Amino acid sequence: MAQVSFDFKYFPQAKKGGFANNIVINMTGNEHFMTIQNEVVLLKTLFEAFSEAAAAAVNGGSDRILTKNNRLEAMTNQLVVLGRYVDILSKGEERIIMSSGFPMRSQVITPSTVTTPTGLVVENLTQDGIIVAGWDDMAGAVNYAIETMVEGETWKNGQYRTTCKKNILGPFPQGKKVFVKVKANGTGAKTTGWCEPQSVYVS
Repeated sequence: MAQVSFDFKYFPQAKKGGFANNIVINMTGNEHFMTIQNEVVLLKTLFEAFSEAAAAAVNGGSDRILTKNNRLEAMTNQLVVLGRYVDILSKGEERIIMSSGFPMRSQVITPSTVTTPTGLVVENLTQDGIIVAGWDDMAGAVNYAIETMVEGETWKNGQYRTTCKKNILGPFPQGKKVFVKVKANGTGAKTTGWCEPQSVYVS
């Protein structure tokens, strides 16, 4: 029995936005999903809100980046909701799943080649112990894991995953040095080693 693949949760944010828009196009007015058209409309609204926030965050700014990340999370959660509905309403029929735009779990995903992130830069935002960590976009990466360490303590948050290449982190104790390191995850359980840690004094 065919089922929806939820690997889209780990798409890079730009790809995830295009994926959400494609789902809206495929499911709007789709005869197989007429009972959940309100959920499709909600996804469209969330996609448009995310697109607006992503455009506003191009030039940076902690508030704009935070808004974009929050709207990305809301859009992703709605995609998961729709994917579960498609699983239920399709009753395992491949043609119905395919008509929704969602990929099927039965599809083979070739593991991607992914390399350790480069260009990590950590900056102090000079407000309430908040820092920003950004790095280069790595080909083949579907998400990134971040670890942080306050000087004199141990590494934490290694299981935290993000699709963004610029993240607001903290708050951390003011007057302390904070270290950050990142690794990239690809498809098929591919992962890299941690990049060279970078640090910043928190004010």
